[in-house]
Amino acid sequence: MAIVTNSLTVGSYGFMSNHSSADVSAIETLVAAPGVGKTIVVDQIILNSTDAISLEIGEGAWSILLGPIAFSAKATITWDFRSKGGMVLTSNTLLGIDGDAGVINCFVSGRIL
Repeated sequence: MAIVTNSLTVGSYGFMSNHSSADVSAIETLVAAPGVGKTIVVDQIILNSTDAISLEIGEGAWSILLGPIAFSAKATITWDFRSKGGMVLTSNTLLGIDGDAGVINCFVSGRIL
């Protein structure tokens, strides 16, 4: 099942996006590749799952950045990269999520450089 993006605002000061999926068992795009010469910088990720599953956060064709992350049922995990200047992705690559079949909610904030 495809991920549903509930909100996405990309502007001068960055973006915030909120996603949900009933089955994240295939790579799902959280933030699309921004274009040639541009880079996604992730400031914060919050993941929540109602199921006991394993997840990965990655970029591009699939290079794992975080994970695999084991979740127990009804768990929430937060990463805050702001104090380190953000998690900088490879230029012109997407930010995505992949994992076992299960329900997830994901909030991501950051900026495009």
